[in-house]
Amino acid sequence: NDDDANQLSQVQSMLQKKPCALALNAVKSEPAAAIVKAANDAGVPVFTVNVIVSPDALKSQGATIVQYLGADNKAGGSQMAEQVLKDMGADTAMKIGFVTEPDEVPTVLRDTGFEETISSNANASVVAKVDGNVKPDDSLQVTTEMLQGNPDINVIFASTGPGTYGALQALQSTNNSKVALYGFCASEVPVEDPYKACVAQEPEVYGSDVIGQIKGFVDGQSPAPEILKSLKLFTSGQTPAPGEVG
Repeated sequence: NDDDANQLSQVQSMLQKKPCALALNAVKSEPAAAIVKAANDAGVPVFTVNVIVSPDALKSQGATIVQYLGADNKAGGSQMAEQVLKDMGADTAMKIGFVTEPDEVPTVLRDTGFEETISSNANASVVAKVDGNVKPDDSLQVTTEMLQGNPDINVIFASTGPGTYGALQALQSTNNSKVALYGFCASEVPVEDPYKACVAQEPEVYGSDVIGQIKGFVDGQSPAPEILKSLKLFTSGQTPAPGEVG
């Protein structure tokens, strides 16, 4: 239920069964370090998948992981910025608003990749950032408030699927046709105006692949410390499938 304490309790119960490894898709980047530490103390190796556990939090806990497998989040942010630049053109003045989650490692990486790439165009500037809390309703509210406070915004970048969905609802509810929306995909939501493009993770693939990595580890192989997956691009007229999410 998207609850850190509940996830820790679940893992503590799992560790009583003495598993060969733990595949951890964390609720939150920082609190998950406590889960990794609990597994370390039980002698169970941890493979993180999809959500990056905060390196600083791991260090403070004295905890370690074997591997991270998941999206190349920074590259995904950069990919979206490249699409914005392609669609808008070099001479268009771009005032950009972010719908993000500033306390999560993946979203920070996505935002960084976007900002680094968009900065290649002097006509583009990020004028506002709001916390959508990775929830559609929260993202709807903060996007509406961001647009009210920054009426010059003509591009929104949403760095989570729920953020994209909430931002799209905000634009549709206000009949705002001058803002172009880009983001990480809202699953099963058609990409059509004002929603211009998105990139998607493929978590079913990540889940399958991490089991393969664990099997190799159990069989004596040395897994790579990090496996970064490219993201799937969707543009106008396409619809991400149920397993293709931001």
